[in-house]
Amino acid sequence: MVTAVLVGHVLLRDFAVIPRELGEEAYQARNREPQHIPERHSMPGPVPTQCDVPPNSRFDCAPEAAITQEQCEARGCCYIPARPGPRGPAMGQPWCFFPPSYPSYRLENLTATETGYTATLTRTTPTFFPKDILTLRLEVLVETDSRLHFTIKDPANRRYEVPLETPRVRGRATAPLYSVEFSEEPFGVVVYRKLDGRVLLNTTVAPLFFADQFLQLSTTLPSPYLVGLAEHLSPLTLNASWTKVTLWNRDMAPQLPGSLWESAPPQLWSILGAAGPWGGLVLVPGPTAAVPTDVVLQPSPALSWRATGGVLDVYVFLGPEPKSVVQQYLAVVGHPVMPPYWALGFHLCRWGYSSTAITRQVVENMTRAHFPLDVQWNDLDYMDARRDFTFNKDSFGDFPAMVRELHQGGRRYVMIVVSAPHLGTLLFNLLGVPLVGADICGFLGNTSEELCVRWTQLGAFYPFMRNHNDLNSLPQEPYRFSDSAQQAMRKAFAWRYALLPYLYTLFHRAHVRGETVARPLFLEFPEDPHTWTVDRQLLWGEALLVTPVLESGKTEVTGYFPTGTWYDLQTVPVEALGSLPPPPPTPFKPAIHSEGQWVTLPAPLDTINLHLRAGYILPLQGPGLTTTESRKQPLGLVVALSMSGEARGELFWDDGESMDVLEHGAYTLVLFRAQNNTVVNELVHIASEGASLPLRKVMVLGVATAPQQVLSNGVPVSNFTYSPDTQILGVPVSLLVGEQFLISWS
Repeated sequence: MVTAVLVGHVLLRDFAVIPRELGEEAYQARNREPQHIPERHSMPGPVPTQCDVPPNSRFDCAPEAAITQEQCEARGCCYIPARPGPRGPAMGQPWCFFPPSYPSYRLENLTATETGYTATLTRTTPTFFPKDILTLRLEVLVETDSRLHFTIKDPANRRYEVPLETPRVRGRATAPLYSVEFSEEPFGVVVYRKLDGRVLLNTTVAPLFFADQFLQLSTTLPSPYLVGLAEHLSPLTLNASWTKVTLWNRDMAPQLPGSLWESAPPQLWSILGAAGPWGGLVLVPGPTAAVPTDVVLQPSPALSWRATGGVLDVYVFLGPEPKSVVQQYLAVVGHPVMPPYWALGFHLCRWGYSSTAITRQVVENMTRAHFPLDVQWNDLDYMDARRDFTFNKDSFGDFPAMVRELHQGGRRYVMIVVSAPHLGTLLFNLLGVPLVGADICGFLGNTSEELCVRWTQLGAFYPFMRNHNDLNSLPQEPYRFSDSAQQAMRKAFAWRYALLPYLYTLFHRAHVRGETVARPLFLEFPEDPHTWTVDRQLLWGEALLVTPVLESGKTEVTGYFPTGTWYDLQTVPVEALGSLPPPPPTPFKPAIHSEGQWVTLPAPLDTINLHLRAGYILPLQGPGLTTTESRKQPLGLVVALSMSGEARGELFWDDGESMDVLEHGAYTLVLFRAQNNTVVNELVHIASEGASLPLRKVMVLGVATAPQQVLSNGVPVSNFTYSPDTQILGVPVSLLVGEQFLISWS
């Protein structure tokens, strides 16, 4: 073995779970009638003798189809039918598999460079695929202390590569977090984590293939807990038991386990352990958005990456925390763009708004029913003969006038010009695409009232909130349903719009720091193994835990609460500061003091459970019928004290739509801190945008002792409220966010 020290880290861990019966494609045992495939040219050699390979560690020697024993052995591979179990043969184990001695490439001329290493890979024995590329170039880049990057390419011919601008580093990192070994023959790369010697990547387990239209790279994985490989209708946690994931996108209805609308850069995370660091792996094997790519997961655990073109381009990140893995990944592909404030409001669309008159009526109906609406959409109906960038001069003859009216009313307009997004919220946040959400109430088929209410409650906490449905389905605008259903939806809308200052701040952090907006629980609590398989809850940032009802007929829901104190946000008596009708009062519920446990919560049809994590401060704002209206409302703060009496939060504010506000300094950033019976603000950056925001109410949760005196900037507050039963202190104030303040109680 040739040994070298590299700098980098691994991205082999990430996940959250959806039921495993959803959307994984399990390989069937290859016991069906084999296909007789004509061999294309000479095979690697005679029948091997080294076939004593554990079943779960066998790498498929017939990736294109089932073949006969004779054909398998002619390839120089092992042929052992899977042993039958109580229900027949074991699922997924290949009958034809590579022996350890199967010919691969040989490493030659390994050379140290300023940025890492280069080498030549040569193959002397052709494979069973046509047009083998017999000479390859390996380049290993020691880019940062937490990032390794290597590529395998054809040095003689330029092949397609994903046109993604990535950082170019000069020199190699000086404090490597891992070491790398190169196997000469057969060629392979082994990446170790220096901290504990754990193997993060080992490509010596199966031969490397690099033909004109077939590339394959196999590796072991440090853990069977995997997430990534978007976008598919499947659990967030992938099943590593003989599962094939295809990256080949189609504009089609979601069906298990089909691929959907888009392929993100194919990131794969693996959970390394409760106490150990995390890492991740990103493979970009050529034109993943243009040609089919398969990833085969097997329970050893290991994977095989197969592509029909391009190059092999691999990144390894080390973390060590899951948040760090996300940030290291986004440092390569880029941070998400900051969305305009109005994009976080409610969007309404339907294939079937077939004229400007109908579209105007929908907007009027939403306003009359007191439902917020920020963005009105039209689907294909507006087009002339379904051509993008045109509009129908008959049914949309006054199209420009309608758009002007929407703008004058503080709303925006979007016309569909490409396929609409149907995205996995948690997964795509990990991939650096935070503005995501499904079509609320569903796109195809008729919804039910209960489904639409529950979906609206959940959709209020999608980063992107849009109701959209199909031409042939019944209309599902919120005002179409019963009074009780509408009231339940308004309650969800009110919380969404009240929390927009917090949500906008999370998007700012994603844009600047590479953080996530909606996130799975394991991202905040990686040391708790219970969070690794939680995918029926989500967090907004660090502070807000959302536990929706996802099944029909349920009036309670069970959620997991990591260690800490969790306050029921909906029982906090924050008066309505905006123009929307206040939601009906919710009976007080005591805080949940969890040691890491499952809790069953009441969840009547008008309720989605929202819990605020102790130690955090949320900025709220009076909701309105548009974000234009809500941005004019006063702010409130909800302070959730930890057991030590501390909490923190922040607010980012700008004009909500200008570009380059950070470069021009046209923003306000304020930190909030609570400790020693005080709440203060720290003015990080103040500009005209946000400096004059009024603060009218501060609610402090977890005040154990009744205050005798409350001061706001040294002035006594006589009309404060306190309940010894709820331990909530309410302080009316008249302050500005952009001026320093100190609120205290004693």
